[in-house]
Amino acid sequence: MAKSTKTYYTSSVSQKGQITLPVDLRKELDIEPKDIVVIALEEGHIQIEKAESNLLSGYGVVPMPDQSKNWKEIERDVFDDVAERNVHKWLSPEGKNE
Repeated sequence: MAKSTKTYYTSSVSQKGQITLPVDLRKELDIEPKDIVVIALEEGHIQIEKAESNLLSGYGVVPMPDQSKNWKEIERDVFDDVAERNVHKWLSPEGKNE
């Protein structure tokens, strides 16, 4: 059985209830500015981990639509763009689903 290790960090709580995650902890958890974290409370202990969101990972994938297009044209452009990205993802050697 592997022995778990604990690393302790300290941070103060602001008047608004905010804490700053120490830089070493952010690096360890790969937390960047604007990332979402999950905070769990279990038996008086807090756990923090980076949230993984498929929805957020897709933010900005499709460029802003041309305002001169109608809704059907915009919908077709979005569909085509998403379809093209999925084809590349599934057919490329590094993104191939095995």
